Amino acid sequence: MGLVYCLWLRNADRSWGSRRLIDGLPVTVRGLTLAAIVAGLLMTQSRGPWIGVGLALIFALLTRFLPVGRAVVVFAGFCMVFGVAAVHYAHQYTERAMHEASTDEQRSAIYRRQLLTNYAPVVMQRKAFGWGITTLPTVNGQVSIDNEYLMLAATEGFTGLALFLAIVTGSAAKLLRMISQPIPSEDRMLAFAHLAVLIGLMTTLTSVYMGEQVVMLFFLFAGWVQAMRPVVQRVPVVNPLAPQVGFRRVLV
Repeated sequence: MGLVYCLWLRNADRSWGSRRLIDGLPVTVRGLTLAAIVAGLLMTQSRGPWIGVGLALIFALLTRFLPVGRAVVVFAGFCMVFGVAAVHYAHQYTERAMHEASTDEQRSAIYRRQLLTNYAPVVMQRKAFGWGITTLPTVNGQVSIDNEYLMLAATEGFTGLALFLAIVTGSAAKLLRMISQPIPSEDRMLAFAHLAVLIGLMTTLTSVYMGEQVVMLFFLFAGWVQAMRPVVQRVPVVNPLAPQVGFRRVLV
């Protein structure tokens, strides 16, 4: 989220953070901020957030060079191809047993695959409203459920999962509807930034759970999206059948 909004600020306001920290050195506030965010992302050493950031930046890049409809179609096609390739690679990468994994990264990936298999029966036992946080049983010692969608289905049931997806879908639908209207460029850029954040966040949550400050950030983000009221620019309608007078009429 910080990376996308930082890039949005750099494009929306060229003067933002342009002050140099030390005279004579090309180190600005916005450059240092962007470098710190990128460094923080890299230090997580977690492929889920990396993939989420990658998809968000690809979408943001497409929206800069293509019309809205074409950018959405191209991005959807890319996600389909990427998703098929990712599922095939993940199946081969995690088909081994835990003790056969050669690296910590592979063990982590196998752990997440086993989560889906082990907790599926638990979810189905209480499909409507789930087990809650305190009474959720632990399966095969897997205490941490590193998948927000699975976590919601297990603790809040399909009701909680459906409400969460409804918030996500409603936010995405409003942003797409907003972008399709003739609104000022500043609002359009912000709407695209919100969409990129939503894409990155929803992708990342397949490999981590949404806990602590991320929950507050998500609802702040959803409220921000729903509160946007850009001014729609009305284009005057010209009647093509009306006579077009290109000279001044003079009464003699």
